Amino acid sequence: DYGIYLYAQLQRFLKEGDPFPSAYRKAVQTTGAAIFFTGVTLSLSTLIWNFSPLKFQSDMGRLLSFMFFANMLGALIFLPIIHVVLDQVKGWIVNRCQTIGMKFAAK
Repeated sequence: DYGIYLYAQLQRFLKEGDPFPSAYRKAVQTTGAAIFFTGVTLSLSTLIWNFSPLKFQSDMGRLLSFMFFANMLGALIFLPIIHVVLDQVKGWIVNRCQTIGMKFAAK
């Protein structure tokens, strides 16, 4: 869910005409702190389950804590990387199609 919030802001700034670095910076400034504190809070609160005497609950607390933290990092770090890579791939595909004479509508 963290990625949805960040990506929505990123798309908004890109549609306003900002270049990607500026749009990403603005998106992180508006939603990054909320994503970070929510991820850390959820990770730490579920990590407390690690002290449960029930092994399954203890294991699931560690796993869920890791997943909350990994999801937060993925949203803040890997989502923009994926966006840039896919944008470059899209540009390469459009250029390739145009060189071989295909009509391609890029939006």
